[in-house]
Amino acid sequence: MQHYYNGQLIQEGTYLLTEAGPAGYTGLFVDNYGELFGDYTNKPLTELSLGSLAVPSTLTPTISDGSYYAIAFPTILNPDFYGDNGAGISFNGRVNHYDGGYAGYTPKVPMVFLKYLFHRLEVLTGVKISGSFFTHPAYQNLILYNTRALDAATTITIARHLPDLTPAQLLIELRKLLNLRYDIDLVARTLVIGFWQDALIQPTTLDWSGKAVGKPTKTPESNTRIQLIMTPDGGDGLMKDKPAELEDYLTPGTDPGIAKITTLFSTLLEDVSGTAKTRQIGITSQFAQLSNTFAPRLLFWKGLSGGIPKAGPVQSTYSLFWNGASGLRANHWAILESLRAGQ
Repeated sequence: MQHYYNGQLIQEGTYLLTEAGPAGYTGLFVDNYGELFGDYTNKPLTELSLGSLAVPSTLTPTISDGSYYAIAFPTILNPDFYGDNGAGISFNGRVNHYDGGYAGYTPKVPMVFLKYLFHRLEVLTGVKISGSFFTHPAYQNLILYNTRALDAATTITIARHLPDLTPAQLLIELRKLLNLRYDIDLVARTLVIGFWQDALIQPTTLDWSGKAVGKPTKTPESNTRIQLIMTPDGGDGLMKDKPAELEDYLTPGTDPGIAKITTLFSTLLEDVSGTAKTRQIGITSQFAQLSNTFAPRLLFWKGLSGGIPKAGPVQSTYSLFWNGASGLRANHWAILESLRAGQ
């Protein structure tokens, strides 16, 4: 079904008939949002042609591509990167070890800025991607955790260092983590990413109640509580017993109706110095470790701190954990939660 105005196509989708009777027909107009990225929508990010960047002769904490921060090399405490082989090569347990520069013996593991990934998707698919998400003081610094080392490569092939998600899954899982708002125009091929919590606090500017046709029936929401769940990386030894920091959030109360929101994204823990830590076997040609995998995780890039390039789960008043005053629930889900509870 296509909707034209003054000869211009302004909307395209599918009409689903839900009811037919003497008074007429009732149905739903459904946009084909699943076709936003065309043939790339359901293809793994790891199989997309997202370009490559040269590895500089002297490695720096970040690599830029034009005006974009593209790659970061944060120090990660991970004594298990080489499995049982680490001791044999005197591995000090630090991925991207930095001491005024990156040590020659440390595994070099690049991590892609999320904002840059969307830029590369924009170039590949022709979809214009923008929005307040990309200018947010904290979230514009998000990087995607990766365990695949460069080894002897002289170029960084972006797709090799991304989690096993498709573009569609990337949008869905980020939506479930940050309560994002997607404004999609399939005709103009644009995607604007913002925050639902920001939209919900805006004053009403136009009341369409008078345009309602017939006598619509309001169906009360039975799930008046929410449970926010993230999926820890099962390959991280520190996640075997779910840490307190990654605990679910559940609306207080006794109402049995609970809407469960589970995202594949999670994050890392950090030590007392604010350095991210994990216990996870890496992906490297050394010791035949290329078959290992990792789950989607996000970190905030913090830059050099105390002489160490750092990334972690907290930046300023924003945390990648559900709970706490700076947590995802407080920053992005609290108003939606109150709307459900107070209907």
